[in-house]
Amino acid sequence: MIPPANNRSALAKPIGISLLSLFLLASCASPGPPRPPSLHLPEIVSDLAAERQGDEVRLHWTTPAKTTDGLTITGTMTAQICRATPTTPIVSTVRHPEVCTPVGRVPAKAGPSEATDLLPPALANGPGELIEYRLELRNRNERSAGLSAPAFVAAGPAPPAVTGLHVVATEQGALLQWEPKDAADSIELTRLHAATLAKPAAGAKQPLQSAPKEPAEVHLRASKVNSADSLFRPDAGGTLDATAHRGETYGYTAERIRNVVIDGHSLQVRSAPSTSIKVIMRDTFPPKPPVGLETIVGSSASAPSIDLSWRPNTEQDLAGYLVYRRELGADGQVVGASVRLTATPIQEPGFSDTTIVAGHTYSYSVTAIDTLGNESRPSASAQEQVRLP
Repeated sequence: MIPPANNRSALAKPIGISLLSLFLLASCASPGPPRPPSLHLPEIVSDLAAERQGDEVRLHWTTPAKTTDGLTITGTMTAQICRATPTTPIVSTVRHPEVCTPVGRVPAKAGPSEATDLLPPALANGPGELIEYRLELRNRNERSAGLSAPAFVAAGPAPPAVTGLHVVATEQGALLQWEPKDAADSIELTRLHAATLAKPAAGAKQPLQSAPKEPAEVHLRASKVNSADSLFRPDAGGTLDATAHRGETYGYTAERIRNVVIDGHSLQVRSAPSTSIKVIMRDTFPPKPPVGLETIVGSSASAPSIDLSWRPNTEQDLAGYLVYRRELGADGQVVGASVRLTATPIQEPGFSDTTIVAGHTYSYSVTAIDTLGNESRPSASAQEQVRLP
């Protein structure tokens, strides 16, 4: 029996709701197996580096900002430093694949990090063997994802420290000298730029032009000051830093460097750094006088002039040139005082004097001036006579 139309409509509503519910249930994606809770283990350090300097080993690395499951690290971390040698190797067991005895612990936070390990006398003064360092990052629950890859340094005596280091500002640069040693160790100088320490005193000359931007730190390998120095003696007791700019202030330290090879590893052993010294490269050195000054009377009869030219100077701190004129009498003697024709330094090696008077004879000279106002001696003079029309 077919139910009436109104009954059919009433039956259709619950059936439609049931189908919709089934569709929604079927369309919900399965969440999959539940994920275990995070152990908040910091990622393993991947860029550990070690450098031997005197009896200390300086360690550098980047502390990760994420855990092994990709979460941002929260809370405190500790970097545990492990040191191993042939007599105290890293131990591997079934439960702990790599375990080494810690020699230090430092707080760690995400970003560039560093620590220092003072070697015991047995390693600092003993035989030249390989020292291996590993780093283990631990969370606040003292849990770790494991040890970093190794970084190596050499045991054994370090080169002697550089003594007697001193520096003098010269026209060619900063001349550094120290007490030489008869050894094959090379010398490395570290130069720090300290312009803020060289604020000019009241009344001091100000640069006419800005100096080039200086790097904060520069490393220089010492080269021989004198070409006659022995080829078999890298430590000649001095070197010239020709890259030091006048008007700047620098601090210098020096280290001896010894290259060694242990178990296939090429390593450097550095001495402890020398005492730091400072030099203010006061620019009291004028440029060289211009050369090749020539004069010629201008070609215009209505506007007489004398044109000057000379060879350009090559100093890096050159600000320009100043032109001077003297008038000569009929007997060739100077009449009156010298007159400066250029109020400010001119950049080009040439000048046109349009203030002359026909029938007079003039003598010209040119000086070069640097960015701090140091002026050279005058060039050789050149004379020119302007004939009457």
